[in-house]
Amino acid sequence: SKLVVMGHSEGAILLPWVWRQANQVLEQQQKQPIKGCIFLSGIGEDIYTAMALQRERVLEEVQDEPGLQGWVLRKAVTKQKLDKQYNDLMEKIFDDPKTKDMDAIPMYCGMVKLNAKWFRTHKEYKAQEDLVHVTCDCLAITGQKDIQVRASLCEQSETFLKKAKSVEHHEPENLTHLLRSTTDKNPKLIHLKQDYPKMGKQPLDSELMGWIEDWCQRKII
Repeated sequence: SKLVVMGHSEGAILLPWVWRQANQVLEQQQKQPIKGCIFLSGIGEDIYTAMALQRERVLEEVQDEPGLQGWVLRKAVTKQKLDKQYNDLMEKIFDDPKTKDMDAIPMYCGMVKLNAKWFRTHKEYKAQEDLVHVTCDCLAITGQKDIQVRASLCEQSETFLKKAKSVEHHEPENLTHLLRSTTDKNPKLIHLKQDYPKMGKQPLDSELMGWIEDWCQRKII
């Protein structure tokens, strides 16, 4: 059998780790190694660089937002407030003696629990360093309308996947993080709660599916 592993968003970040762990199991079972990896909506990114990117984009969007809503947002969302919110969160997760060893940290009077272990695990994982070890055929696709990660990193896929048997990448003009296309010329993070539920009802982008099928036919089957 020929196995391919695919990761989307956070799954794409962790895909090299999955590839490595799966191959160890396959080797123990004397089976063929993973034949290919498909990275969707992110490669060379990690959770912390993605969060930093998103904070920067939110600030830019707030500055450009017109009308009364823009005025209100500019009063409520500032770089100082976002930085303080992020730094306070990191302090609770990593430094506060009361919470730094807790897997789940109570927030907002205990109404919400923050998965601190998730943040710590991602902090330890060096995604770009792990990509270097992948040796199979690889396909990477990140859309230019993806506002949660950087399509520019997808263009550098060969740089990250130095030992891969082959590397192919695409950056579709209208593809979003949800793997659906959009006609919106300027999608925004501050509008995600309105946009994503509608977008999720659409089928996966046909061009995306075509690239995956074509790549599998050429590299895997």
